[in-house]
Amino acid sequence: MNCASQPPSAAARRGSREALEGDAQPDCPFGIGADGCVAGRARYGGYAAADGRRARGGKSLSGSHQSDAYLGWSGKPNLRLHFRRPEFDALVEHDAEGWRQPKPPRPAVPTSRILVLGDSFTWGWGVSQGQVFTDLLQAALPATVAVYNHGIPDFGTAQEYLLLQRELAARVYDAVVLMFYMNDLSDNISSRQGRRPYFEATCVRATNPPGR
Repeated sequence: MNCASQPPSAAARRGSREALEGDAQPDCPFGIGADGCVAGRARYGGYAAADGRRARGGKSLSGSHQSDAYLGWSGKPNLRLHFRRPEFDALVEHDAEGWRQPKPPRPAVPTSRILVLGDSFTWGWGVSQGQVFTDLLQAALPATVAVYNHGIPDFGTAQEYLLLQRELAARVYDAVVLMFYMNDLSDNISSRQGRRPYFEATCVRATNPPGR
């Protein structure tokens, strides 16, 4: 059984809360071959808007991200803040698209593009500008290679899959790197109080059951 993937509806792209709470629930593939199937569907709820009251500094990152009708939440564009905890004081900057501002900057006309997906480890939790691992990778690679850090705090691989679909529709990448952490699996089935797209299994069939 194959599960066809569909792009987000026009209503979903516009951020229509009514559509997201109704029938606008694009399917996403979870197939594992002709003899068996693990099918999945991305479910959507109404997403609460991010609270921007602490965007200039402090312990909270609540103001660093905003609601996104397709992904659940995304980075707030043109953000600059100090993210402070007892163990760090990190300067965080986002570019005009809401991604972590690269330092050094990417080449203006790259010959190769690398997309890096992940959660807060990729985004750079507690790490200041220029010290995120994608910044170090950018500095180590030839000047014609561009590294795109599209990590978002608290994302699971389900959300990263949806982000990958959107990115591949907009730009050509030569390589995709997925950073995985053990809580991603539980994130994939948690709606986070209706803010997160998550997967529901619709078909699970054993390919070689005992006693056959």
